[in-house]
Amino acid sequence: MLLHHFQGTACSPSTAMQTFAVLMSFLVAHGATAACLTDIDCNFNGVCTGGSCACDPAWTEANCSKLNFLPANKSQGFNQLNSSWSSWGGSAVHDPDTEMWYLGVSEMANHCGLGTWHSNSRCVIATSKMAGGPYVRQSVVVDPWCHGASLARDPISGRWIFGHMGTGDNKQCFQCERGVTPEGASANSSCGHDSKFETMASALIADSPQGPWTAAPGLINGANCEPFFMPNGTLFYACPWGGKSSVPNCNGQTAFLQMARAESLEDALAGRWTYKGRTPTIQLAGGPPGPICVNWEDQTLWVDSRGRFHSLFHAFRGQPCDYPLPGCHGASSGASCTSLGGHAFSEDGQHWYVSPIAPYDNSVAYDDNTTVAFRARERPHIVLSADGAPIYLSNGLGDPPAGGSGGGNVGRPGADHTFTAYVPLNAAP
Repeated sequence: MLLHHFQGTACSPSTAMQTFAVLMSFLVAHGATAACLTDIDCNFNGVCTGGSCACDPAWTEANCSKLNFLPANKSQGFNQLNSSWSSWGGSAVHDPDTEMWYLGVSEMANHCGLGTWHSNSRCVIATSKMAGGPYVRQSVVVDPWCHGASLARDPISGRWIFGHMGTGDNKQCFQCERGVTPEGASANSSCGHDSKFETMASALIADSPQGPWTAAPGLINGANCEPFFMPNGTLFYACPWGGKSSVPNCNGQTAFLQMARAESLEDALAGRWTYKGRTPTIQLAGGPPGPICVNWEDQTLWVDSRGRFHSLFHAFRGQPCDYPLPGCHGASSGASCTSLGGHAFSEDGQHWYVSPIAPYDNSVAYDDNTTVAFRARERPHIVLSADGAPIYLSNGLGDPPAGGSGGGNVGRPGADHTFTAYVPLNAAP
């Protein structure tokens, strides 16, 4: 990337970073290309060959910075657009024993919208014969309150883990219709406890994705902690991390991810972690070493065929961000900031490079030749093929703004429907 030319000059890191941001904004806006020097310049989504990036099929652009989408189908995903239920993202995993896909997902009980997530959210299992869905709910794993569902399968033992936050013991929920929370609704209805689990604050484990699920206190659990198994059974977790920032205009805060590693599921269950909660280092891809302003959330995790770590984020959590460009600060932190993805990548899961370019925005192109701009696009999850290649991007999507006011990710009363979308990626070599 161009910032290699600034290294070794008299520019301070902040001055060089600001100059790079201006130049990169110009290049992105005008479709310009840049030669690569290493695979870092290809965002680890391809290889640098003869000064140019040869991108993996799921990625595109000169530096492999954007996901290479195919047209989506409106019937795919879970709680589809205009359905009578709202959901907010989850992870799908293939079961080689049944040849089915299982989705762990957060859904709003009682046909309510995302505006009730703090009371009505529950964690469910849905299934499909196809990776992209449509997914159909099969069971409630944890009743309200439960949120941030994630699912993973140990390739060695065949056991399943279900991560979440919440204890499943909320008694009062909103009652709604059509997946939308009406004006003036109040939490005075039963939460409809269908499962036998309550006060389930720990992660869960089962021999089958159909259950029965039991508590697994040794596993990491919490706010959107994302598990990932390597083919040899090594277990990684990516969890939220927050620290202080010295970067100007960053509110003194940084939000990113931190990693944990266990050599096997059995080690993790026994509390034998190789490392846990390590503070990451973060650097702009192609930029000089030094801190940058990122306040990202909803991290996901996978390791590619070359052994490199990747994470997609929702690239805004209500605090300033310089990246992805053009950044989100103050008055500019509007609807677009609730919809941008962020991509970070790493050789070792400790030192991370942040791409300055958003891998996706709030628009989805469909196979009926329509394109929809959604009010929010968060909770990213990558769906992987049997050989570990990205084949779908899943997000929680907020229906397009109604009445001229989007209301951000949770919408507003009468217009807070959300669903879990699956958009195919180019997986052909």
